[in-house]
Amino acid sequence: MIQADKISITNFDWILFLCIILLTGISLFTLHSIVGNSVLFYKQILWDVIGFFIFFICLSIPSREWKSYSNFIYIVTILLLILVLVIGIEERGAKRWIGLEFINIQPAEFARLGLIFMLAHFFHEHPKCGPYSARNLFFPFLLSLLPMLLVAKEPDLSTASVLALISLGIIMVAGVKKNLILKGFIILVLISPLLWMSLKGYQKHRLVAFVNPHSSATKYGYHIIQSEIAIGSGGILGKGIKSATQSKFHFLPEEHTDFVFSVFAEQRGFVGCFILIFLYASIIWRGLYVVQKARWRFEKFTAVGIVIMFAVSVILNISMTMGLFPVAGISLPLMSYGGSSTILNFAALGILVGMGMRTYER
Repeated sequence: MIQADKISITNFDWILFLCIILLTGISLFTLHSIVGNSVLFYKQILWDVIGFFIFFICLSIPSREWKSYSNFIYIVTILLLILVLVIGIEERGAKRWIGLEFINIQPAEFARLGLIFMLAHFFHEHPKCGPYSARNLFFPFLLSLLPMLLVAKEPDLSTASVLALISLGIIMVAGVKKNLILKGFIILVLISPLLWMSLKGYQKHRLVAFVNPHSSATKYGYHIIQSEIAIGSGGILGKGIKSATQSKFHFLPEEHTDFVFSVFAEQRGFVGCFILIFLYASIIWRGLYVVQKARWRFEKFTAVGIVIMFAVSVILNISMTMGLFPVAGISLPLMSYGGSSTILNFAALGILVGMGMRTYER
């Protein structure tokens, strides 16, 4: 029988919550400067309101309840990933959304949380005094590989990469033998030609454009070039909304989703970007504090997974807009437009804050 955890309101993380509020406000102001009073703007307001509602619901659910339903959550996300391949909405050659009557959901987003719960459950139930061997990690490897393959099949290599990094981070925190890390790196190098051959044509072109954007300046390198122009033209204090030509005249593609950081950088400059990154760093710092004070393994590994998920998304998105990472469909948490990503991030942060508020009797 699952007992309810004790929760202390005095332990509510006001710093993290304030960062969420500020990022949400910055997101809406930036989005409005791009799309104005359009349907997209009001839809994002709705998603944010729903997100805050889900944040407090997830915050109130005891950690032991998350553990008891972790297998179920993982299975549901796997079924949704299979379903999207069968009946998903195809857009630009990819099936990533399931269309419902009023909304479209992106199962790959929720697969991140499902995988985190499943791996946290495994390492909670299978503790070891020393590092884990390859035999010990065979089952969690399969648990991680299944959603990665399904997401890559859509195809969505960016989200599949995030899932891989989440899995790797949790496994590293659990502890592995040093020679296993070396063997894994060698295997990755050896199979890299096969991975390259398995990529679709446009994916190869994107990687080539990452190395030399001007080799395809009007097609595959266009995103990176326009993004770098936007960020560089922002200067120290930014050009403001009216003078931000890259976003004002829509030179930037996907400016309200993948490249929202470029828009913000042009409008608010280096100072604005510093404040934005400081807010993200503060959320990651508070998340690491939850990891540090976790008193049981499931809580610790869940918090680790959420922090990694959040940090990886921030780092890869910003790196992509600056030309330091290939162009990929990775949204910027709490900033990019989108329903599924907004709900996922609010839910994950609610779980994180809730874990930080609880104490456990032993």
